[in-house]
Amino acid sequence: MESDKAGNLDAANNSDGTRDHEPAREIFIESLGKMVHAIILDLSSDPIFCFNRDGQYLYVNRAFAAPLRRTPNDIIGRRIWDIFPGEAGDVRFATVRKAFETGEAQEIEVTVPSTPVSWYLTTVTPVADVQGEPQVVICISKNITQRKLLEQELYERTIHDGHTRLFNRQYLLEKLEGCIAAWKASGAAFSMLLIDLDWFKLVNDAHGHVVGDEVLLEFSNQLLACFPEHCWVSRYGGEEFAVLLPACQLEAAMHQAESLRHVIEARRFTHMELPVTISIGVAEFADAGVRSFMERLDGLLYQAKHRGRNRVEG
Repeated sequence: MESDKAGNLDAANNSDGTRDHEPAREIFIESLGKMVHAIILDLSSDPIFCFNRDGQYLYVNRAFAAPLRRTPNDIIGRRIWDIFPGEAGDVRFATVRKAFETGEAQEIEVTVPSTPVSWYLTTVTPVADVQGEPQVVICISKNITQRKLLEQELYERTIHDGHTRLFNRQYLLEKLEGCIAAWKASGAAFSMLLIDLDWFKLVNDAHGHVVGDEVLLEFSNQLLACFPEHCWVSRYGGEEFAVLLPACQLEAAMHQAESLRHVIEARRFTHMELPVTISIGVAEFADAGVRSFMERLDGLLYQAKHRGRNRVEG
């Protein structure tokens, strides 16, 4: 009987002792959990960060800070605009604000000014309190630079001619439609040159298509050198080329066409004993559509060729 009492007393003492240590154990487990989570977040290769309603960084991991050449402690406590000044900060904060206002996750594609520039897709997720009010947003970014570079490469292929690397016909016509829309809205003048290499079939027949391709490439490079970057220089088809000249009236366009004709006539192309010459049709846009404008240009080019080639008609 005495032994039973002693056992019950020991059990009670052990129970009381466990209860005495339970709060400390819970604190330890909670602290350990936080430490583990912090380590996992900091070791993540994905940038992870947290904002309050004012756009202040409450937490950033090393993957976020490293591309900016900072440490997490350099960033925590600062606001978005301290790290991304001006419009870059405005765009980011607009997404943060929308997440707070809607209570729903948002996505945004952003660039980080590293070398080279990196692209990230960031998911901004609001975290609510017990009353259901968002208090912070947690952001997780995925590096999508390779995807963006591939998209850019594919887009470049769709707008450039495969051989000359000039803009292609479809892209030129899209830009032409844009110029027409601007003309209708504000009356902004623009002109266009349609160019043909004279007797180019004879070049291919006499020297072969390999030499013909080299001539096309040299001519394309010369075209680019003769016109500023804001002009759209394109291969219109075969040995025909076009140059769209924004903010340019007919007189100035005719002058540029004549200058180009003289440059090409004076140039000696690889493998060519005789000079290469060009015929050019020039027109300033009037009240017409794309098709009628191009037909007008084509007629002027035909006129230049019909009147002896190596000339400009406008």
